[in-house]
Amino acid sequence: MRSAVSKLLDIPPAGAGREYGQTLPADAVGHAGMDSVAVYEFLHKTIRNVVPGKRLQRRCIETLRAALFPEVLKDVRITAVEALREGAATRAVVHGPSYAPAFRVKSVDSELPARFNAPEAHIPELYEYTFPDGHCFRTFALDRERRFIADTPAAFNDLYRNNKDIRTRRPVFINEDALALNTWHAGGYYTWFAELVGRMLHCPAWRNKLLCVDDNFPYQTETFALLGVPKERVLTVADYRLYRFRSVGVVNAPPHRCCVPALSAVRELSALVPRGNFEDELPKRLYLGRGDIGNRDVENEDELLALLGACGFRKILCAEHPVDMKIRLARNADAVVCPHGAAATNLLFCKPGVRFLEIFPPGFVEGSYVALSQFMNCEHHVVMGNKSVTGERNSNFYVDIEKMRQAVDLLLKS
Repeated sequence: MRSAVSKLLDIPPAGAGREYGQTLPADAVGHAGMDSVAVYEFLHKTIRNVVPGKRLQRRCIETLRAALFPEVLKDVRITAVEALREGAATRAVVHGPSYAPAFRVKSVDSELPARFNAPEAHIPELYEYTFPDGHCFRTFALDRERRFIADTPAAFNDLYRNNKDIRTRRPVFINEDALALNTWHAGGYYTWFAELVGRMLHCPAWRNKLLCVDDNFPYQTETFALLGVPKERVLTVADYRLYRFRSVGVVNAPPHRCCVPALSAVRELSALVPRGNFEDELPKRLYLGRGDIGNRDVENEDELLALLGACGFRKILCAEHPVDMKIRLARNADAVVCPHGAAATNLLFCKPGVRFLEIFPPGFVEGSYVALSQFMNCEHHVVMGNKSVTGERNSNFYVDIEKMRQAVDLLLKS
């Protein structure tokens, strides 16, 4: 006997030769005393418990959403590949494949993860995906594995869980061609410069499109000002609001983090900042501190600063400076030291071959900025902290000053 859920979603028995989850009876959701969200929550849980297989569950849940909330989710797409296959998007090459040089990593520590000293990387093409009659609800995004996705179940779940009055949500119609610069972690300085701006600059006719961002951070506004983009050509996508445009485009993220054409485009921002006479007085050796962020801070930073100060380094808190000043500081530097964090993104504006030392908490190594130094063709020095405050990967930590002395000596002799 077919289950009640199978009947509700019109799922045929095995071997019936039909597509699963194609129809939902119009009267299936009618239930006295229950609103659409409550029905959705109940049936969502039931499908997860009863329907076999993740793929079939997904099809059933998509069908359920479309039936209960047709005006909010007209069409749910999971990946760009599916969107192309089903005719919901077109794709055009905006930059051909490229190559990045091999990593060059040095460390006073005896062991580093295998991801360091990786071989030369092949970077595939950059594509622009265009969705005609496009919707945008923080949905054109990169997931945490840097894959391109659209209209995600996660975005929908955020919507219905955080706003119970989902039935009142209607699309905001904007008669513009838009370019989405939305990610799940767009608030990151690294994400903005290393993953988004460069790909935007490769998108044809980007200046003629409405640029959509998740948040209005100062560095985003300052970047648009450098590029001469008027404020009215930037739309900050509101929380839990669905927009519908004439079309929406997005440029994919290649699987390798070191996307050479995108990073090259970002480096060109430096040319937009005129050089002033005062730049000759800026420090040549920088220590980029973490400020009051509260994670990955060096607990014995005073000792570290005493060591670095004796070697000519000056502490800089990047959060205190606008983008144009960050560019000036970076392009004037010969050597940079910093704990692992977004400040290392400013390597993009340094001179090729700049000497760079990155400090990691004990037991935690992450390769984003090694990829940037790979692109910059400079030697990347790594030193591990020796004592974590809480034992978590993003914990504040202590550094061994004698080991730091060895690391700085190695850095300056490079």
